[in-house]
Amino acid sequence: MVGAAVAATAAATAIAVTQRRRHDTLVLPDPGPMAAETAISVHNAAKSSVIAMIREADAPDRNLVDGAIRDAVIESSGSGADVLAAAIGAVEGSFEIAHLVGEKPHELVPSSAAAAVDAAALQGPTAANRVRDVLGDHLAD
Repeated sequence: MVGAAVAATAAATAIAVTQRRRHDTLVLPDPGPMAAETAISVHNAAKSSVIAMIREADAPDRNLVDGAIRDAVIESSGSGADVLAAAIGAVEGSFEIAHLVGEKPHELVPSSAAAAVDAAALQGPTAANRVRDVLGDHLAD
């Protein structure tokens, strides 16, 4: 009788542990696709921000473009978004509006990339290095 009670208790304990383990397992969605969507959103927001700021200016110039890039990158950093996605988007924005500041796109991009690296540096050396690594080919020699 005691043996049967011990066996029953052991079986009940095993069932309880198994059920608890199932409830202890947390199943969350894969963050990969969401992270990619977020990076694309940050990229697009930074690009749009730079384009809008230059289009709204009465007399846009290279300094205004660099400032717009810094603002976009700093804003993304302040909100906790990926600085790299913002930097890429902001530099793309400068490429698209270069004609509005009287420059050729490929001549404006080195200054734009440097502005993005400078802004990322405000977040720290790791952020600046990530941006520099990705935009390095576009920085002036």
